[in-house]
Amino acid sequence: MRCTKAIIHIDYLKQNISNIKALLKPETKMCIAVKANAYGHGIVECAKAAVECGASFLAIAAVEEGIQLRQEGITVPLLLLSLCSPEEIQEAVDNDITPLVFDKDYIDSFDKAASSAGKKDYAVHITVDTGMGRVGCRPEEALSLAKKINSTKPLKLGGIQTHFAASDGTSQKAVEYTEKQFNRFMTAVNSIKDAGIDPGICHCANSAAAISLPKTQLDMVRPGIIVYGYYPDEITREFLKSKGIDFELKPV
Repeated sequence: MRCTKAIIHIDYLKQNISNIKALLKPETKMCIAVKANAYGHGIVECAKAAVECGASFLAIAAVEEGIQLRQEGITVPLLLLSLCSPEEIQEAVDNDITPLVFDKDYIDSFDKAASSAGKKDYAVHITVDTGMGRVGCRPEEALSLAKKINSTKPLKLGGIQTHFAASDGTSQKAVEYTEKQFNRFMTAVNSIKDAGIDPGICHCANSAAAISLPKTQLDMVRPGIIVYGYYPDEITREFLKSKGIDFELKPV
């Protein structure tokens, strides 16, 4: 048996979350990332601590993580950042795990599963690819997906999101690319609003953007690595202080 062990300081995690919250508008929600076993820190313990500190959502990477949290009594919304395999869709619905949707076929799959489970107002969030190049609809497709969701009986549009590719960089090129992504995202959001549809919770800010680009905070932020005490790549404490932002983290 190996004698090594990891000591996790939950009080440091709570202090980090408190410091993040201090940078946000009072009405801005927090979706704390607990994916990948809370970055190796223990998903259940960290999830419970995050909820105690006011997290409105928790972000997970796999359906099995969501099931584990539900079994441990976690009741806040769980945002699934990855895609479901066909056999996982019903499990996600049955455990009230909120998926990111990006095309009409995927929406149809959740419509069918939610109907089978007798769900009403089962929330899904549209994910928009504004330049990350992973998954998501094009900004100009967001409105048609919102209409598709609203046309179903069991589903509701709970939110819309995107993910920044270079917000942890400090170069002019990185800043300009993040600005371009943000503008593309807001174009998608506004197309839905202009059609008289409530887009739900609008969120795009990851760790780097949440602390260094306040205008991207919108309705909710999704801090990940900073929760656990680490600055996001080039966004260091010294860089933030140079911008007049006093933000200190403690490694958990």
